[in-house]
Amino acid sequence: MSRFISRFIVPGGLAAGLLVLDGAEVAAARDLIGPGDAVVIYPGTTVTNWHLRDGASLHVSGAETLGIQVVTGSSLLTENARVNGGADVGIRVAHSTASITGSTVVSTGNVALVGSNGSESSGARISVTDSVLLGSGSGASANYNNFITLANTRVLGRAANSSLLRGGNGVLLLSGD
Repeated sequence: MSRFISRFIVPGGLAAGLLVLDGAEVAAARDLIGPGDAVVIYPGTTVTNWHLRDGASLHVSGAETLGIQVVTGSSLLTENARVNGGADVGIRVAHSTASITGSTVVSTGNVALVGSNGSESSGARISVTDSVLLGSGSGASANYNNFITLANTRVLGRAANSSLLRGGNGVLLLSGD
């Protein structure tokens, strides 16, 4: 069942709405594009991947999801959530913001949390509180001009092999220099 929650005005004077999705309808709404695309998901929502871009926002409240990609001015809020990236990254944030609280982010074949910006000068801003980040290789990774703030959070990397970049690092920080 879908419920229209509220209406608000976004920059440029366009009207937008916040749609709360329950049940199987979420699978059809996994790509969120633009500042008017704002979704809240709750427990019982179909487990799927999410791709946010161009100012979209996702609030995961107590729900379980697969991997989440947050790019180009978008925002993610997780509260008491479980994100399972499987063989892919759990959460990847680029040129966007994420606030992760009381959540578990897991990747069995990659990094749990990545702050990445490619070659751009501005990166991700990520805050993680009271959570667990568990990755294969590294729990969290950031390259230059990205910020990950950790508070009361366990960051674990399972040793995939003996390479510095592929095994057993809790946090991996890479510079663009």
